[in-house]
Amino acid sequence: MALSSDSPVEVSLLTCSPGTKSYELYGHTALRVKHKTGADLVYNYGVFDFNRPAFTWHFILGECDYLVMPFRYNLFRDEYVKRGSGIISQRLNFTPQESARLVALLEENCKPENMVYRYDFYRNNCTTKVRDIVEEAVDGEIVYPEPHNHLMYHRRETYREMIHHYTANSKWCEVGQDLLLGCKSDTALSPRAMLFLPDYLYSAFAGAVIRSDRSDTRPLVLFEEKNLEKGTQINNPGFPLTPLQCSVIFFALMLFILALESFFACQFWPVDALLMTLQGVVGLLLCFLFLFSKHPTLDSNFQIWLFNPLPLIGMYFVIPAARKDRRTLWHGFNFAWLFFFILFIPWVPQDYAAGVFPVALGLMTRPVSYFLAYRRDE
Repeated sequence: MALSSDSPVEVSLLTCSPGTKSYELYGHTALRVKHKTGADLVYNYGVFDFNRPAFTWHFILGECDYLVMPFRYNLFRDEYVKRGSGIISQRLNFTPQESARLVALLEENCKPENMVYRYDFYRNNCTTKVRDIVEEAVDGEIVYPEPHNHLMYHRRETYREMIHHYTANSKWCEVGQDLLLGCKSDTALSPRAMLFLPDYLYSAFAGAVIRSDRSDTRPLVLFEEKNLEKGTQINNPGFPLTPLQCSVIFFALMLFILALESFFACQFWPVDALLMTLQGVVGLLLCFLFLFSKHPTLDSNFQIWLFNPLPLIGMYFVIPAARKDRRTLWHGFNFAWLFFFILFIPWVPQDYAAGVFPVALGLMTRPVSYFLAYRRDE
């Protein structure tokens, strides 16, 4: 057992509970260094500057830079008091030498030439930076518990499954993320790779041990305490319907339009114009991110089979043909494209966004409507 009480500093892992805003959903991790001389600092790797030129553009491209900066603990705590989030502190079981090494590493990180780092949500964020620097500071190695012994999870999960734990009450945020994430988000992670989220690192630290070069072991955490109780958060109810409910309503509406067209023997081509525009615009976004973004997993997204810019091209064939009551090969191509997308959904190694299947079925009613119209004309 390390005699942490003899150390001139006390080092603690701070785990902050999630907030209600989109960038607060996953919580936060920081390191607290409390000096016996009175200084009480929090080293925060989650600092970013919204006012940086083209910040949003760089974030979309996966070229967003974050900073590590020290803050007085009281200022850090006050921010989470305002947010209504809780803070749990885990005192690390460090020797005086390990504590001194960690402080030296943190101070080196905070130098102007070192304080900026390239942010990666999965592999290089506020939680993984803390994990890495704690691992670097110990004498020996940190041995984390296996998934079946873990306090938070019971098996190896995927990136998508892990973030779904935090977006369960924010379904529109969840579906937006799922539209962008590719199949690389659906591969099982190693226990260490799973430690990119604050709650997971907190639970892993609670069960971890430090194994020295002499094969001696000691718990990584001496004890934990709640520095700040989680307050009552006012959740914004947002849109009353979930994405899945909206997609089912969309499919039902498309069936209703199909029935009306069959009954009145006409084609509502403005519906095609609207749907093809929306499908193409979403497709442009997904294809752009697929090709150019450096965010991990976006370049393996099979959903661009459904959402791609091709409908914007197809409009130049469909709309003039519909207005002049002429046939076009686009409908056959579109039907086959959508049919094979739906057919291969069970075989593609990717979890699609909620509602994708009903949306695809709804879009398929459009070529079906024109096929029925062609048969009437024969």
